[in-house]
Amino acid sequence: MNTYIKKSFILVILIALSVPLFADQDAEIGKQLVSKYSSAVVTVQIVSSTTMSFAGMGENKEEMKNEITGTVIDSSGLIVTSLSATSPDETIFSKIIDNDKINVVSQITGIKIIMGNSTEIPGRIVLRDKDLDLLFIRPKTKPAKPMTAIDFKNSAKLNQFDQLVILYRLGNSVNRQIAGVFDRIQAILQKPQTQYLVGANAMDASLGAPVFTIKGQISGLLLLRSQPKGISDISGTFGGLSSGGMMYIALPAEEIVNAAKQAPAQ
Repeated sequence: MNTYIKKSFILVILIALSVPLFADQDAEIGKQLVSKYSSAVVTVQIVSSTTMSFAGMGENKEEMKNEITGTVIDSSGLIVTSLSATSPDETIFSKIIDNDKINVVSQITGIKIIMGNSTEIPGRIVLRDKDLDLLFIRPKTKPAKPMTAIDFKNSAKLNQFDQLVILYRLGNSVNRQIAGVFDRIQAILQKPQTQYLVGANAMDASLGAPVFTIKGQISGLLLLRSQPKGISDISGTFGGLSSGGMMYIALPAEEIVNAAKQAPAQ
């Protein structure tokens, strides 16, 4: 075996060995984030009374219970999540259905903040931001001690194709365990404000989940972006999901910080 072949062979071996090494480094970042922030990733349980009316067919009323991931962004107990995922009349589907004969009205009648240790804390809404799809919640009673929070003021911006780590809570059937997925930024959207278009893996996560860089810095929150009624987009995002006007995006942390300034202190 000549010197060139030997060097080529060694290079191939080194590349092969480096693949699991980098994969293990990514996994280690994920484990560190879970260890540090799992208490700041909570379940928000929403109970709502919903009335749906159809022209000429009367009304249908029912009580609905929905659970979604919430992110603690301040040690005083301020939590942010997705507005459209917590209230049926704010859902992305109601925004894109171009049918004036269907009317959905929902009233939230109860909120619980369920911590990672299954402790349930009564909550209340302190701010809605329809433009950004944000819902801010606080415990009804001031926490006896500071809550573990993610500092959205100390955030990192993302670039196209950057890798992400998303943490979220699973459902009640699996004890609301902490979970996570890796993904990448597909594109940077500029209007109406900067938003990061995430990949298909993010669809496995829960809306309201914190989005981190692969280096472990917070960068945003997982939300839905919608087009106005009657406008469609056939760009093929997620196999055509965007043709219905829906996109999973990460809203930059600085946008959430600015919106949170409007939330009452207590």
